[in-house]
Amino acid sequence: MKTSKFFLGILLALFCYNKSKAQWLTTGNLLAGAEKLGSTNAFPVNFYTNNAFRMTIRGQAGPTQGFVGINEANPLSLLHVNAFGYGTGDIFRTDGISTVSNVWSMFTGASAIT
Repeated sequence: MKTSKFFLGILLALFCYNKSKAQWLTTGNLLAGAEKLGSTNAFPVNFYTNNAFRMTIRGQAGPTQGFVGINEANPLSLLHVNAFGYGTGDIFRTDGISTVSNVWSMFTGASAIT
């Protein structure tokens, strides 16, 4: 009888311990800044702010695994930024100190696009 109560107490303690641990909610979370986010399967990781889709990281195996889409749910390249519907403003911006030249180059293969 004592053994049964002992094991019942252990099971109850484990159940309560697991329930008290913080859970990552798929409906949104109040963050403190030290949390980690990830996936253990092949589904994409989607990011929302103000309950609106903002970004995805593709998870399925294949040639598009790891592709990132900003404002794009189905990215077609390693980084796919969809600015359609954003009107005016910067799509991409680099700021720096005046002694640093903020230069970006585009490449296709080994050749720079000028």
